[in-house]
Amino acid sequence: MAPRQIKWQSNEVSDWGAANLVKFHATKTQACLFTAKRSPFPLTLTFVGKSLSITDSVEFLGVNISSNLNFGSNIEFKAGKKLGILNKVKRYFTPEQLVPSSSPIVHGVLYPFMG
Repeated sequence: MAPRQIKWQSNEVSDWGAANLVKFHATKTQACLFTAKRSPFPLTLTFVGKSLSITDSVEFLGVNISSNLNFGSNIEFKAGKKLGILNKVKRYFTPEQLVPSSSPIVHGVLYPFMG
């Protein structure tokens, strides 16, 4: 998308908001450039008359989306939380009910997140 087209669309969004009594907060607006290029090209974005800084990632509904669409950090965060919950509830199970720590499942799935 050409920079001129992006500017036109941001103006269109702010005009729509004004016509429909929706107030946008430019300070809460996030901008992230999704591209296959290795080095980002210079781009200046403005929204509601304020300059937006372009970040490497944006958070949307609790999911962190990086500019290269790599969800690794989000998956590691979620897996770490689940591992913490498992660690808290393991005392309620007998050793027979637990998966042995020598299991290939534990080594392949859990250990990478523990280190």
